[in-house]
Amino acid sequence: AVTGGYQFSNLDLGYYAIVDTTTTGEYVKPVTAIVLDTVTPNVEIEVKADKPSIDKNIDKDNDLDTNNDRVDASQAAIGDTVTYVLESKVPEMIGYKKYFFIMKDHMSEGLTYDDDSMIVTVGDKTLVADVDYTLTKTENADGTTDLKIVFINFLQYNTDEYIGKPVVVTYTATLDEDAVLYTDPNTNEVYLEYSANPSVEYNGEDEPDYEDEDQGKEPLGVTPVVTVETFTTAIELIKTDAMGNRLQGAQFTLSGEAMNIVRVTKSTFVADDNGEYWLLTDGSYTTTDPNGTIEGEPVDTSKYADVNQKYTKNVTVALEQTNAGTVSVNGEVGEDGVLRFEGLKAGTYTITELKAPDGYNILDDELTITVSFDEENCTFDFAGAVNNDGVGRITVVNQIGSELPSTG
Repeated sequence: AVTGGYQFSNLDLGYYAIVDTTTTGEYVKPVTAIVLDTVTPNVEIEVKADKPSIDKNIDKDNDLDTNNDRVDASQAAIGDTVTYVLESKVPEMIGYKKYFFIMKDHMSEGLTYDDDSMIVTVGDKTLVADVDYTLTKTENADGTTDLKIVFINFLQYNTDEYIGKPVVVTYTATLDEDAVLYTDPNTNEVYLEYSANPSVEYNGEDEPDYEDEDQGKEPLGVTPVVTVETFTTAIELIKTDAMGNRLQGAQFTLSGEAMNIVRVTKSTFVADDNGEYWLLTDGSYTTTDPNGTIEGEPVDTSKYADVNQKYTKNVTVALEQTNAGTVSVNGEVGEDGVLRFEGLKAGTYTITELKAPDGYNILDDELTITVSFDEENCTFDFAGAVNNDGVGRITVVNQIGSELPSTG
C-alpha cells in the first residue's frame, strides 16, 4: 500500500490482470478486472468501477418540488396518501456486455400501493412503463406488498450523457385500515440489485434467468436495505363515574380536520367458562386468576364481582368514513368502559358527549385534545390528554343524577 492506492514493484515485462476481490460485510463489491501490457514500465492506472447505492425518503408535503421536505419518518391518518422517493444514480459500466439494475421494494400490511402512481426518470429522461422499465406488484398472503422495478437495457445509459445522473422513482401509497398504531411504524423498505462482475456472461435479458439450478447464482451486488416509517395514533376515552368505576353505553363524537377514515374500536365481554377474564366490582376486567397468587400471597377476591364467572373479550372494529364537508365520527363506549378512535395524525380534535350512561348527567362542555408529532424522535405528544404508549388517553367522568324540570 502507498498513499492513495497500491503499488506492485519489481515485475517482469508481460501481461497482468488486476482483480478487485474486496467485499464489504455481506454485500458484494463490484469487480474490476484490468489487463495490463507492461511493455512500458511504471504504468499508473485508476480503478473506474462504480458501486451503486440507493436511498429512500418520504416527501411529507406530497409535492415533489423540493428536497427540503424529504424525511425518513412521517405521520399520517388512515386514508392519507404517502409519497415515496427512491434515488440512485447511473454507475460507470466499463467492460460490461450486460448490466442488471433492479429495485426491490417492500411495503408493510398497512400500506396500499396506488396503481399508476409511479414515475421513473433517468437524468432528464422520463421512462415509459413496459418500454423502458417493468413494474411487478406482488400482494403477499400476510398483507404486505412487493414491488420489483426492472430497468430494460440499462447498459444504454453507459454514456457521458447519463453516467452519474440521478435515477429517481416516485410513487404513492395509501395508509389503510390495516395500519399499525401507536409506537409501531408502518414500514416501507428498498434495496438495489446490480451487476457486479464485468467478466461474467449474465443469463437473462434485464434480470437474472437461472435456467440451470446447478449453475449457481450470478454475482449480483446488493445494497443495504433502506427503511422509512410512517406513524399513526389514536385517542382513547376511559368512561367512569365519580368513584372511578367503569361505565359503558356513553356515546361520543370526535371532530377534527385531520381525519379521513377512522377506526372506531370498543371491547365487549361475553360470559364464557373457557374465557380468560374476570369482572371486577369497579366494572373493569382482569386476567388475574382469583384462585391464584401474587408474589406468594392469595389474590384479594373482594375486588371480584364473581370469582366463578369467566369472560371472553371481543374487540369490535368499525370503519367510520368522514364524508365530504364532515369531519366527525361517532362511537359508543364498550363494556370495559373504553372507546378508541384510531388512525389519527397531528391536529386538534374536539370530543362531545352525545349520550350519557343511564342515570348519569351528560357532559356540558366539549373536550379538546391537540396532537403533535416529533419528527426527530418519531413520537406523538398530546395536549389535553395523557400519553399512554403513543396514545392520547383521557378519562371522562359522569356524575350520577338527573335534571329536575323547572317549576313556576
